Amino acid sequence: MSDKIKTGNELINEYLSFTVPVQETPTPKIINIYKGKEALDRLNFLNIKFGAGLLSGYTELDEFFTFQPQQLYLLSAPTHHGKTMFSINLCSRMATLGTKVMYCSLEQGVFVAKFVENVLEGAYPESLWILDTYKMLTVEQLLCSVSSLKEKPQFLCIDHIHFLQKKGRGATEDIDEIILKLQNLAKELEIPVLVVSHLRKLNSDNPPELDDLRDSSSLSQVPSVVMFIHRQKSKSMEDGYLLNEGTLFIPKNRIQGKTGALQFTLEKSGKIEFKPVRKDIKLAQVDEQVKMAEEVFQLF
Repeated sequence: MSDKIKTGNELINEYLSFTVPVQETPTPKIINIYKGKEALDRLNFLNIKFGAGLLSGYTELDEFFTFQPQQLYLLSAPTHHGKTMFSINLCSRMATLGTKVMYCSLEQGVFVAKFVENVLEGAYPESLWILDTYKMLTVEQLLCSVSSLKEKPQFLCIDHIHFLQKKGRGATEDIDEIILKLQNLAKELEIPVLVVSHLRKLNSDNPPELDDLRDSSSLSQVPSVVMFIHRQKSKSMEDGYLLNEGTLFIPKNRIQGKTGALQFTLEKSGKIEFKPVRKDIKLAQVDEQVKMAEEVFQLF
């Protein structure tokens, strides 16, 4: 046995020779690059997997867009104009079509169930689920809750964004971060996500614009579709504070590109129905526009 004293480097090398190398945890793939025709092949695969998108249950609204997977949709209106009621009508109709809908009722909880019964005037659909919580959730907690379900929803509605937990860095920064995380949530879950949001208080009966979205311009920039609900004030308080009719504006639509407006009626039960669009009025408007154009050209 040698009495030679080992140096520090020799001891370290001897120790390392008996240690098991640590295996690095593979980084999850978050970026895909499709070369040439691979992009079209991937698009065709997604079209086959998801189809043409989910129908809303309103034929008038389906003419503007369908609910596509991985896409974010925004519904906004001032307080008491019917954001929650419209989203309940929408989700209830989608559920009756067989779509598995999760309604994240962050403001009113399970109490919205009574509105569903009133709107449908019948049996409560088994495919409509309500997420209830006693505290403000983060987007990560919401994602974890939905991802952990054995049976996944096909459509997610969040009512509403201002009830998600914020970091307190300021309204604009908080909403910017939340809306981007919700877009990523839609991509990760591979389902369409509808987010309900406040609109700043309007001092007139003029229709809202994208700049009226409260707290952050990201609310108009990130979603693929933006919808506004607008109802005018009632002249007679006997009819209520707001008229029982209004307009759904669609100022942004990256799904099909079609923008416009739909008039609706709000019944006492909370049921919302769109008014039929009269084609004769549309044709008359087109004829009038053509006539005006001809008069302008005659000036030159």
